[in-house]
Amino acid sequence: MEKKLLRLINFIIVLFLLSNSSFGQKEIKRHQIGINYGEFVPLFRTQSTNYDLNYIFHFDSCWAARTSLIFNRVTGDDGRWDVGYRVGMQRVISDQGKFVIYTGIDFNHSFQRYDIDKRKNTSVGASGFLGVRYQIKPFISISTEPGFYAFHVINEDPSSFSTPKKSWNEYSLKNIGHLMLSFHF
Repeated sequence: MEKKLLRLINFIIVLFLLSNSSFGQKEIKRHQIGINYGEFVPLFRTQSTNYDLNYIFHFDSCWAARTSLIFNRVTGDDGRWDVGYRVGMQRVISDQGKFVIYTGIDFNHSFQRYDIDKRKNTSVGASGFLGVRYQIKPFISISTEPGFYAFHVINEDPSSFSTPKKSWNEYSLKNIGHLMLSFHF
């Protein structure tokens, strides 16, 4: 937890140092880099599919392309690898200055590997979301993106006695109350 808190503090310091060049800009800030706030606030970890690092490129004031990455290595006896990416598009529905409401769709792919028993989970899917962003300053915002998620999961478990490879579909509402802190430039 201390490393994650240190990363959050470093990220905020970098945001404020870089923000000096953002004062006085009136045009659209085309780039948005965000971090998953749930990694630092344990309350928001549940029911989340947000990735750790998010990048959004705004084509204009209405349309944007998005991508996100996750890489997590948990060490120890029951260690685990989490690797994933997400790509998508978003469209602004309403821009009220400080508040922006937007919607979009993402395509997701993630992979988990457990060291102890060599079990693998692969997840492929799509999500439709409705986002709300609050612009704290012209260069810093906080947002939430609850949505409907549909995934196809493939589980490979070589130590299983019955079926070493299984697959199923999952449908759920996720990211309710989950936050992302972003920097715009």
